[in-house]
Amino acid sequence: MRWLILLFIIVPTAELALLIYSGNTLGLLPTIAIILLTGIGGGYLAKKQGTKAWNELRHRMTTMETPGNALIELRPKFRTV
Repeated sequence: MRWLILLFIIVPTAELALLIYSGNTLGLLPTIAIILLTGIGGGYLAKKQGTKAWNELRHRMTTMETPGNALIELRPKFRTV
């Protein structure tokens, strides 16, 4: 439990220090652009994976399979199309 609390303190502090450093090194506008681009990219990937999980759940429900494994599966399936 201590590691988790320590992690919640160290990670945001390191992130803030990195943003301040990049702001001083690159400048304000490139730093803001990097923040926005990574945010948009992360949102796109989250939406893509969420849509994939939702489609897998719907497929399992229409084929009368149990959706439990699709909901809690830890490793993604890599399919070749």
